[in-house]
Amino acid sequence: MVTNQPVSAHPAHRPRGCLDTSVASEKTGQSKLAASDWLLVALALPALDIKADEPLSNQRLRVVLRMTRATSSTYGVGERAARVYDPEAAILEIDRDLEHLSSQRLVEPRVQRVRKRAPDGAATYSEKSLGYSPTHEGLDHATSLLGRLEAETVSDMRSGHEQAATDLLHLRQFALVTNALGKLKPLKEMAQQEDWWYRHSTTIEPYPILSSYLSFTFQRCRDQDKLATNKWNGRSRCIFNTGLFTPNLERIFGVFEEARTQARQGQKSLPWVFRGFARESDPVVRSFRGDPPAAHATYLEKASDLVYDEGRRFTIDYDHLLDDHLDRFPVDMQGLDKHSGELRRARLERAIHHARMKLEQNYRTAIPQFYWPNSASDHSRVQLLLPLYLAGGETSAPADLALVVDPHPSESSYTAATAIPLDWAFKNARLLARLDRDWLDP
Repeated sequence: MVTNQPVSAHPAHRPRGCLDTSVASEKTGQSKLAASDWLLVALALPALDIKADEPLSNQRLRVVLRMTRATSSTYGVGERAARVYDPEAAILEIDRDLEHLSSQRLVEPRVQRVRKRAPDGAATYSEKSLGYSPTHEGLDHATSLLGRLEAETVSDMRSGHEQAATDLLHLRQFALVTNALGKLKPLKEMAQQEDWWYRHSTTIEPYPILSSYLSFTFQRCRDQDKLATNKWNGRSRCIFNTGLFTPNLERIFGVFEEARTQARQGQKSLPWVFRGFARESDPVVRSFRGDPPAAHATYLEKASDLVYDEGRRFTIDYDHLLDDHLDRFPVDMQGLDKHSGELRRARLERAIHHARMKLEQNYRTAIPQFYWPNSASDHSRVQLLLPLYLAGGETSAPADLALVVDPHPSESSYTAATAIPLDWAFKNARLLARLDRDWLDP
């Protein structure tokens, strides 16, 4: 988990393209930049431009550099006359230059500490690579390089970052998806007004809540066999119900068309192409039978899943809460020494007690989210979210984290399983329902 800088939720306070590129209005030598210079600029631009503290993988960097016109042939084309682009070669070349930049202390790898529990109960730790981030020296050097770039190039690379970060994962597993961000922007305008960006952290992706919502809504519709297909005007089409409405309460549907030839996304052949979104009154949607033409996704097995049952036993997974994902805690609680561990436990126990008292006062304190299993042995289910105020009692400030309360399948108990950032909690909860004003959406 990467800790991001807190920012205001309002777009006016999340400026994109705030770099001063007036110096770069004339050509000042961007064609003379080495490949590793371009790589450093691509890595540093999000941090310098929108203050997004996200490590980037070599694959993400490859996509951004390929999408930026000035750098589309920087990696992966070799010296061959045909200069055919080779993605695998590009990755190897980027890896080489990242190691070079790291040796110069301009970039550094970012890792996540992962705990595994052995059968005898002993804990072992490993590190999972998250990608690379620029160092302070790297940011300074990238700033000087940016002064040599044309404003159009900076804008082009910024757009490449936003596009590459917008990942409609489950739709891409079903259909060819191109220009995902270009399809989300008109949907945002078509649907009822909502804030689809994070409130407490900055991301490269402009609408992380909307893209996550659509991806998982589609997957749920697919799992529940709620995709509708027909053939109209000689073309097969497929739609799914997004669960979103226009301001005039028209349903909005995602639309796929049969690929004229087998579409390819990476190494996978796909029979469908994603075309975007349409209102229920659109001729394409009107060609489908049924009312509605495609049913919306559902998540609840019983209404009682939405309400905390005080008759169940409440347990706490201390090992996971205290020892894993320490970077989610306030800075003074992240240490690995004995004192920090004792501080984490004391504050966590106090915060959980406070959350349960709030729940006793108002059952709506528990906000439902839907859990997607990570393995075939697990099962999807509704979990509940409670606020954790780790710095002390409740104040006018937002909660520090959201406590995930997981129900046991036997319905005999709950477990305080993990704690997640508020932005993640809001994103997960939005999948089930549009949220009213509460501690998660103050």
